[in-house]
Amino acid sequence: MNLMKQTNDGIKWLFIVLATFLFVSFSITLPSVSAQEGTPPIPSATSTGTVVLETEEPLIATATPTEITEDSTFFLTAIPTAFTEETPLQAQEAEQQAPPFQTMQQPGFPPESIWPAFNISDTDTASIDPSFAVDSAGNIHMVWAEAQEGNKWDIYYAYTYILTTEDGEKKLLSRPINVSQSPSFSSGDPQIALDNSGTVHIVWMEEDNDYVNDSEIMYSHCSISENAIINCEPSVSLSGPLNWDCGNFLPDLQDWASGAPAITINQSNKVMVVWRASEPAQITQPYSTWQAGATPPTIRTGCAPMGGISDLYRYVGGRRVAGGESNFGMAFSSLYNGVDEIFYTEFTNNSWSTPILVTTGGYPDLFLDKNTGQSHVSLCTTNGNLKYWNITAQSLENIPANSCAGGSSIVVDSNGIPHVFWVEGGQVYLSKNDGGWSAAQMVNQSSGGEGRPDAAADNNGNVHVVWQDTRDGIAEAYYSYSYSCEGIVTCYGKCDQVK
Repeated sequence: MNLMKQTNDGIKWLFIVLATFLFVSFSITLPSVSAQEGTPPIPSATSTGTVVLETEEPLIATATPTEITEDSTFFLTAIPTAFTEETPLQAQEAEQQAPPFQTMQQPGFPPESIWPAFNISDTDTASIDPSFAVDSAGNIHMVWAEAQEGNKWDIYYAYTYILTTEDGEKKLLSRPINVSQSPSFSSGDPQIALDNSGTVHIVWMEEDNDYVNDSEIMYSHCSISENAIINCEPSVSLSGPLNWDCGNFLPDLQDWASGAPAITINQSNKVMVVWRASEPAQITQPYSTWQAGATPPTIRTGCAPMGGISDLYRYVGGRRVAGGESNFGMAFSSLYNGVDEIFYTEFTNNSWSTPILVTTGGYPDLFLDKNTGQSHVSLCTTNGNLKYWNITAQSLENIPANSCAGGSSIVVDSNGIPHVFWVEGGQVYLSKNDGGWSAAQMVNQSSGGEGRPDAAADNNGNVHVVWQDTRDGIAEAYYSYSYSCEGIVTCYGKCDQVK
């Protein structure tokens, strides 16, 4: 009896020792509790792009800043829901997750292209309407509209920044952040501008439910901390009050549908936003202006001119505003009696000048050279020709393009050379005027088709362009540039064409 009891006790103690050994061994290889909590669930997506969470835990963005690689993924496909971005990875962690920027290889660079291409949005849902600006350090600040669950769209913002490592400086892309944060309404057509302090100013169109087909112009500004964290303020409406009518039917103070916002900031750090308002028997151009850093007005500042002698039955179309030293310029199209006309006007001393009729046509784009004060306008004439308007000579110049359906984008580099981008045959093309307009060159060939180019320039003479691209089977926001061969980025054997 005692012998059996001793045997059972021995077996029990042996089992306890064995269990303890297994537990200790397992705990050595298992991540700590804090490490597991630091890995929130990553949402997956269905084939239709609908976001599906793998758990019922709160959705937290888990995408990490990723080094820029050609035609590759910038970040995981998690969708951020907070206004504040998480702290970027330290240098060693970031290097473990992406190959060095300098090792990008030429494969994937289409043979007929002159510049490389990078997928900025790169998500499982459609990304459209890209727009961007370049800061004084050459960093890119980009916005676009991103499809969300339930046929809804939100506005996203991301930027590039320099990460200093033991191997030198490397350009990374931040995690995109949801700026619009609309719980139920769709947002689109975002535009972006930077003030003298580096603060990002963003406007967009957003649906409203005041009445059928209503929409408002929304505004937000974002700052970036020293450790690269984005903080965007809650959005406010620039067009919501009922006393901002600009038409000939005052005082019919109805909240008209608003859209197509344009934003710019001049060297005096003053913000200008102009948009389109669909009022009875005409489409008008309300505008608001305020000093950067101050609270934007809740009531529109005034009404921009619409072109022609009479505004009645005149329908304003697209526009582009640009800031100068202390003034603003605006090019816009205006339909009257079935004829689409293009006008140019300037805002000085708190008033708009009488618009100058440039030509008949549409889709004007404007660049105001802050160094010289000269305005540069590209446009599509009524017969579909791409033209450049020389404001000094008051004349039109031909740009070698077969068509310009959908408009163009113009930018002038720091050497004073105008560059014009447009879409032809589903591809973005470029021509520049360095003593004469060059033959059209394809920026980066896409197998799916491209559209809506937007261009900007930095202080080092580099030109940058973004566009909407479907080469990946779904619309994404793509980016390219014209860095010189002496820069931190190689030209992939294309230096003779880039220069």
